[in-house]
Amino acid sequence: MIRKLVFLQSAVEDLHEIRRYVRKHFSQTIWLDAYAKIKRAILNLEQFPQAGHPPPELPATHFLEVIAVKNRVIYEVVADTVYIHIICDSRQDFQTKLSRRPLRTLRP
Repeated sequence: MIRKLVFLQSAVEDLHEIRRYVRKHFSQTIWLDAYAKIKRAILNLEQFPQAGHPPPELPATHFLEVIAVKNRVIYEVVADTVYIHIICDSRQDFQTKLSRRPLRTLRP
């Protein structure tokens, strides 16, 4: 069953931030390669939404994560929709990111 993918605005902003960082410190070519891998990991969730695992920082929640290159994609599955909440560099302090922008569940 193919699921619908929805990027929350926060995830779109995360992706733009990652793009700016990679292009500034590395190159457009490296960004395009990383973006292709992030995109592939996210598109895989259409077919396999349970492919992720609970983030260590959120063990008792229904949020899941997949790793794409050096990025974490935090998402939740609600019915037939996969909501992408956060995309962040795995080297970032995730607890700090969560304290600045807490996750809000979309489950009813």
